Amino acid sequence: MLRESACQAIIGFGGGSAMDCAKGVGARIAQPNKPINKMRGLLRVHRLLPLLIAVPNTAGTGSEVTLAAVITDDETHHKYPINDFVLLPRFAVHDPEFTRGLPASITGQTGMGALTHAVEAFIDWVDRMNAALDIPKYVTGIRRSDIPEMAAHADAEANPLYPVPLLMDRLELMRMYEVVAGDMFEGEN
Repeated sequence: MLRESACQAIIGFGGGSAMDCAKGVGARIAQPNKPINKMRGLLRVHRLLPLLIAVPNTAGTGSEVTLAAVITDDETHHKYPINDFVLLPRFAVHDPEFTRGLPASITGQTGMGALTHAVEAFIDWVDRMNAALDIPKYVTGIRRSDIPEMAAHADAEANPLYPVPLLMDRLELMRMYEVVAGDMFEGEN
């Protein structure tokens, strides 16, 4: 059994997954008799963590400034959030030197992840701006016959280690492409 006095500080160094892991460790230290899956959802940790310091070394997910930890269930491989104000790190250390040694592919992937999260946060604003600038809501030129191949490529590129709530299977990806096309396919209209 872990005791609170056994750990005075937790340092989450790395990408979002490493910082989320540090948050999970802190939650277990704060609640030693409560399994991590019982803290799933909103405000279920309820006790102060030891000092939590987050040190990101990628462009990452912003875990160092959020009250969420994304945890992957070992059995189902589905991701779920733990959200509690006590999961906010007390300190975040941002030093660009920590990212300099990363391979270009990791820098690019985490940079795109950070950009995607930023866009998602402002999606309503983006929708209004798109409408004001007459940017179409759907992608044109997609042929229904191309969707299975597009979904197969997307499925092959999926990364089960990326901190998203759910990975789509091939059928879900195919439906996503139908939505992107607005069910208006090239050659059918």
